Amino acid sequence: LIVNNVQHWWGSVANVSRNLRHETMCGYVSCNLYLTPPASKDERVKSGFEAHYDWMDVVVLQLEGTKVWSVASEPTTYLPNPDQNRNVNDEQLQHYRASKYDDITLQPGDVLYIPRGFVHNASTIFNDDVTVTPKSRPS
Repeated sequence: LIVNNVQHWWGSVANVSRNLRHETMCGYVSCNLYLTPPASKDERVKSGFEAHYDWMDVVVLQLEGTKVWSVASEPTTYLPNPDQNRNVNDEQLQHYRASKYDDITLQPGDVLYIPRGFVHNASTIFNDDVTVTPKSRPS
């Protein structure tokens, strides 16, 4: 489940969005809320999306549950723009898997920054997961 632009409906998220926009001097910050259902007992983990990169910087705020993140150690595309395809091809996916950082496990209250252009993927482990992700767009 994805709720886009949650800063319009949730006051504390609106404050985070405004403060992030002010501190980073970027043109716009939008916040999405993601609820990833738990993995079934036949699955060890459940992925919300396939590996991809974003054209905006992403800050992950873990609210509930546990999520394991995999993040590339270098960008697939330097400074991507909104018009670029953010899906990765087989060659890019192989490079990502071979050169990514060690997996990062987020617990409630943890924060993770993912620069734009870096391939990433996230999976839940045996429980519901709720994250808010402010995404900043350069001016």
